[in-house]
Amino acid sequence: MEISKLITTGIYRWSRNPQFLGFYLSLLGNISS
Repeated sequence: MEISKLITTGIYRWSRNPQFLGFYLSLLGNISS
């Protein structure tokens, strides 16, 4: 599935860019709040 591939690619990017992971988590926090 495209979604599965996108998530996997995102995880690899996060592992290489920790600050991007923090940005994504803050973005999710804003959406869920």
